Amino acid sequence: MESAFEPVDFADLQELLEGVQNGTVQDPVASALEQGVAETKKVSDSIDSQLELLEEESVGDYVKSFDSFQELHQEIVATDSLLEKMERMLVTFQSDLSSISDEIRMLQGQSLQMNLKLQNRRGLQTLMSEYVSSVVVSPQLVRQICEEEINEAYLGYLSELNKKLDHVKQQEMQKLPSCAQSAPELEKLRTKAVARIKDFLLQKVNSLKKPKTNLQILQRNVLVRFKSMTQFLAEHHGAVAEEVKAHYVGTMSAVYLKQQLSQKGTRLKML
Repeated sequence: MESAFEPVDFADLQELLEGVQNGTVQDPVASALEQGVAETKKVSDSIDSQLELLEEESVGDYVKSFDSFQELHQEIVATDSLLEKMERMLVTFQSDLSSISDEIRMLQGQSLQMNLKLQNRRGLQTLMSEYVSSVVVSPQLVRQICEEEINEAYLGYLSELNKKLDHVKQQEMQKLPSCAQSAPELEKLRTKAVARIKDFLLQKVNSLKKPKTNLQILQRNVLVRFKSMTQFLAEHHGAVAEEVKAHYVGTMSAVYLKQQLSQKGTRLKML
């Protein structure tokens, strides 16, 4: 295998070294260095020239843009001032919000208290309304009990009167001045109602004595339908209730006896 390197001629190298030492031949390394330094200086001078040119251009551009920079600077200063004002406003706003929050909490507390008072007042108003309704004798009720026709609507008037009478009978209610004032009026209404009911029932019982009266229909349509009247009498005037009951029993006994005698006479005639 052949070598890739050519043989070096050391005789030529020796001759070159001797020439350099004698001064007859220029040192190739020094020559190369001198040439490199010259090239470097040339490049450096070129770069310095370009830098000076760029600096002059930059200064010119800066001078041309000075007004713009000045305007931008003024805008920045104005913006900073505006931001400071906004910051102060935000601080004030935050303080106001804190104050408003305190006021809102206070108003909420007051609202809850007012709502509670309103509910209590409404509850008291309802109780007072119920109390007044159960005690006071209105002119309308007086007229209804004393003057209105006795019919099914009259039963409602009796029911209202009965509630008032039961209310004033309660021991704790009798201590109240309002009940003491209403009691005489209610007693008058009770007496009037008892008298009217008595007359009404006796009249209906007496109608049973009429000839050809359908007892079942009369009892169902009148006496049974107005049963609450007899209950009112039994609760508020037992003597009158017993009187009406005795009159009814006596009347019905007489009617049945008369019917039996009539039927017996009819049968005797048929014999």
